[in-house]
Amino acid sequence: MANLAANLEDVGVHLMACQTEKRRFHGSLEDMAAVREATTVPMICRDLIVDPYQIHEARCYGADVVPLQVALLEQARLESLLDRIESLGMVALLEVRNPEEVDRAIQAGGTVVGINAWSVTSDALHREAFADIVPGLPESVIRIAVGGVQSPKELLSYASLGADAIMVGESVLRAQSPSALARSLVATGQHPACPSRKV
Repeated sequence: MANLAANLEDVGVHLMACQTEKRRFHGSLEDMAAVREATTVPMICRDLIVDPYQIHEARCYGADVVPLQVALLEQARLESLLDRIESLGMVALLEVRNPEEVDRAIQAGGTVVGINAWSVTSDALHREAFADIVPGLPESVIRIAVGGVQSPKELLSYASLGADAIMVGESVLRAQSPSALARSLVATGQHPACPSRKV
């Protein structure tokens, strides 16, 4: 895991995500600590965060970014967890899947929003979610497309719709050469012809 992370950083990956959720994804905080030790780029803890203790754990094990699944949290809890994340000097990534969740994320004070193409309750993939949701986001919000990227073509599609960043996980990990696919995606994202938005 640590070697793969170091290789991905070497090809230009700007953010490292590590699964720490045990039951579905067999990850651990120890995995994240090992990846943190092997890399220097910002680290996102990929887990279902519902309790402030998890945020402190994530910080202790090296996370810089903590995701909050808006669909799974009542508004008061969402706002409280966001405040806790920011009070520890980390970034809260508010993940949304429909316009109603966007409204709640903005109301909570979120400044970094991840539009997740994966359903929170199943393995369904909705690539069109980004196009449906992004017009409702304030210009000042950083927009991250999460899920559904398997090639430079999908990356360019998200960029053309206004994505400031793209999170890619499963397709890289399952690729015959994770480093080669990551290098291709990074090169596409950095190409002068790739659409970009000034934030």
